[in-house]
Amino acid sequence: MRNQKKDRKSKGLVIKEKYVDRKVITCLGELEYSRDIYFNKVENVYVKPIDSIFGIEPYERICKNVKADLVDKAIDNSYEKSKNLVGVPNISRQSVRNAILKSNLDNDKSMVVAEKKLLKELHIYADEDHVHLQKPNKIKGRACQIVPLVTITEGTENVSKSRRRTINPYHIVDSSFDTSSLWKKVDEYIVGNYEVDEIKKIERLIESNCKDEAIMYMSELCSDIEDERVQNRCCNACNYIINNWEGIVNRYTLDIPGSCTEGQVSHVLSERFSRNPMGWSKEILGKLSVLRVHKKNGNKIDSSIYSNTGNEQYRDCVNKTNEKLNWSIFDKEKFIFDDSSATRILIKGIGCNRSNILGS
Repeated sequence: MRNQKKDRKSKGLVIKEKYVDRKVITCLGELEYSRDIYFNKVENVYVKPIDSIFGIEPYERICKNVKADLVDKAIDNSYEKSKNLVGVPNISRQSVRNAILKSNLDNDKSMVVAEKKLLKELHIYADEDHVHLQKPNKIKGRACQIVPLVTITEGTENVSKSRRRTINPYHIVDSSFDTSSLWKKVDEYIVGNYEVDEIKKIERLIESNCKDEAIMYMSELCSDIEDERVQNRCCNACNYIINNWEGIVNRYTLDIPGSCTEGQVSHVLSERFSRNPMGWSKEILGKLSVLRVHKKNGNKIDSSIYSNTGNEQYRDCVNKTNEKLNWSIFDKEKFIFDDSSATRILIKGIGCNRSNILGS
């Protein structure tokens, strides 16, 4: 581009600095290259065409593919373990956290499919997880954040005589923990994926039924008991039955399976956020919960979670160069080493004992 003076002049570009070094961590290791810095007279800004073409942002030290890989590992593992699993050097735990914060999944296109399904019923399970928060400035005391979760399934099916599983479960959370926004997403998912007019029953385990006779019978039962302790226990049991009357009636009269809301929360949220003693910030908790649900729904975590900053306006100048670059090495899939193989165990053992081998 430096030799294309006419093109540079038409774009208002003037060379300010040459051979300015830049380092970026890629999946193949640390990449070091030199590029020129230009001043754009039209927009009155400094530009770096090579960085703009490849979508490298200012002060970006880690490429988007590596950051996406770090986020993918951090969904199920700690920051320390995530960077070790990626296997790229010179990455800190703070870098993993920054990669999560810069991700964006607000417009999840996987929520809507091309063709709507015809179903007679949908099962909706709603519950929340309680996650410990870190207080700012290390203030003493406890803080907790409720993370609501809604799981939509197409019913259940028998796996064995005493076990069932949900059909096509889809999990939804909100990064700001707003229940109204969450139920709006639930409505959008149902309307966008199913023929709503054909759904005859949406099971929320809430049905109205007449229970006056039961209340009268339970009142008489409690009043006939003389022992005060036994009477209190009986009254508590009767109150529980009355308060949960609709769910009990549905369970015994309709063909409705038992609820699995606690199991959904345990596997989707608690396993990462609240099962172990750890504290989170609200921002990280919101981002990571959305990413975890995105992966649980069968989607992949890749560089698309970051905004594309590539600029095509300088590409024509680069294409006119006589030097043809071969980028096929980046198209190959990343090789995954088998850590249990004899060769890897030997190499790891040599690395651990390198001080003894070198005699130092």
